[in-house]
Amino acid sequence: MADQWYYTRQGQRFGPLSTEQMRQLAQAGQLQQTDLVWTEGITEWTPAGRVPQLFAAAPAAGGAAGAPAVPAAGLPDSGPGGGGLFAALDLGFTRFVTTAIVRWLWILFLILAPLGYLVAVVIALVTRGVGAGVVTILVGAAALILYTLLIRIWLETVAVLFRIAEYLRDMSQGQKK
Repeated sequence: MADQWYYTRQGQRFGPLSTEQMRQLAQAGQLQQTDLVWTEGITEWTPAGRVPQLFAAAPAAGGAAGAPAVPAAGLPDSGPGGGGLFAALDLGFTRFVTTAIVRWLWILFLILAPLGYLVAVVIALVTRGVGAGVVTILVGAAALILYTLLIRIWLETVAVLFRIAEYLRDMSQGQKK
């Protein structure tokens, strides 16, 4: 576990990667000294230039001095799992829409759909009898599974569309190669 690195660039998180993979990214120019990195043993996200084992040719102090200041709003919260207060308040296009909203919509569906199913079964049992209750249990279970799959596909599609939109926006601004 100690050899699992994560890094973030332009609000997007990557990893886990090994130390060797991180070195290769640095040598290839895909990991910049200003990109934020995290691994176990580091208390908070740190510019990669301050981590000597990632940039062997760059001295630790020189890399840190040459790195531009990273705005606090762009810092991810602690650890690879994300979450917390900063993630909830992060209004960045991709992270807010695709991560927070889609996740909360999925959780809301996972809570409300089974509750609706149970209410439908109870209403059928009470108002129409055991036969209608059994039919509602069977048909409702199949419908619940189908709706769960459809909602998940829809939410994933929404997430992908927002990521494509952000990527196109970054391309038009010349931020990605």
